[in-house]
Amino acid sequence: MKNMSTFNSADIAAFNGGVWVFCEQRQGVMMPTTFELISEGRKLANERGVELCGLLLGGKGIESVAKELGGYGADKVYVCEHPLLETYTTDAYTNEETVEILRRAIRSEAVPRSTRIRAAAVADDHPLMRAGRAAGRRTFVSPTTSDRTLMPFPALKMGPGESERSHTADEFVLLEEIAEGIAVYEKYIGKLAQEYGWKTLG
Repeated sequence: MKNMSTFNSADIAAFNGGVWVFCEQRQGVMMPTTFELISEGRKLANERGVELCGLLLGGKGIESVAKELGGYGADKVYVCEHPLLETYTTDAYTNEETVEILRRAIRSEAVPRSTRIRAAAVADDHPLMRAGRAAGRRTFVSPTTSDRTLMPFPALKMGPGESERSHTADEFVLLEEIAEGIAVYEKYIGKLAQEYGWKTLG
């Protein structure tokens, strides 16, 4: 592989190792764009007479998802399965590091509008997460951002209503969802107290 600082994207001969597609998935479900990319990658691989390879990252059981890609034309799918890849996160690099990587890889000026909002995740076995599951909550990747991204310590986002409604023009929460949320918060605080050995009132 060429060093990114000297890589010339116009040098087609550099791609003599095949056509590669990064296969994006969320919670064990393949994103539609992945199938589109595999289909287009198949055409390009056929034109060049090379293999089409997919790269899939995920948590436990992700290998079964990889089988879907064969039907769309992938010759090989490389699977990396690890508990740390269970939940999608981009915090392997800071925003500043990502900008520098891009600047070294392109021949244009890269000026980020902002590097303030950061990706965030909490380890699956963290007390915050264990208490949440014990309180009957399920984990998922939030489709929206919040002040959580600005907290340099373990934290999670939890609230009443549907996450997809937040930050929309007609954002709303139903009264029954607020009532349910209060009950969930009370249960969560109790479970969290058990995790940390706190004493609770009442």
